[in-house]
Amino acid sequence: MNNRILNFALILLKVVMGLVVLVLLGGTGVAIHLLFSPESYSQVVAENAFQTGFGLGNFKFCPECAHDGSRIFLGELSQGMILWLFVRLLVFGGLVLAILVRIGKIFNSVKSARTFYDENIRHFRILGRLSLAIFLFSSFNFVSWRGETGFHFTLAFGPLFFGVGCMVLAEVFREGKLLLEDNASII
Repeated sequence: MNNRILNFALILLKVVMGLVVLVLLGGTGVAIHLLFSPESYSQVVAENAFQTGFGLGNFKFCPECAHDGSRIFLGELSQGMILWLFVRLLVFGGLVLAILVRIGKIFNSVKSARTFYDENIRHFRILGRLSLAIFLFSSFNFVSWRGETGFHFTLAFGPLFFGVGCMVLAEVFREGKLLLEDNASII
């Protein structure tokens, strides 16, 4: 089966997977360096890094920003907060990578004309569970900085809806498999 859109999607998927791996490797390097040399990051501001939601927020280099307590500078974070950011990076990156791998397996099976098979049903169910994990992990965050602790909670609907959609697609593919089996038994 020669499908240009599917081939393009597979290439794009591999590029995105490569970018996720680069972010994970780069984030790991920065986290390790930050633990041993926090003064190197005294000009890097964490914006929305401790809000809820998917991801880690934004970081920017800001040499003109005042250290007046209104901004969180990475060089001022405790080792515990650095480790928390690193854990969030690993969890989000790992879950996104696992989701992309499953989507790639589904694309490959569709490309080889094996659409309504048990493996795709299983992949969609796993995608739903992974998305639920992202939903749960995106729903909370906390910060402990300069003696103050803050907790943030929200409902991250994007991952929730994606997960529900994947579960629905698993049932659609299961029904498609049953129809194919009925069709094969009639012939």
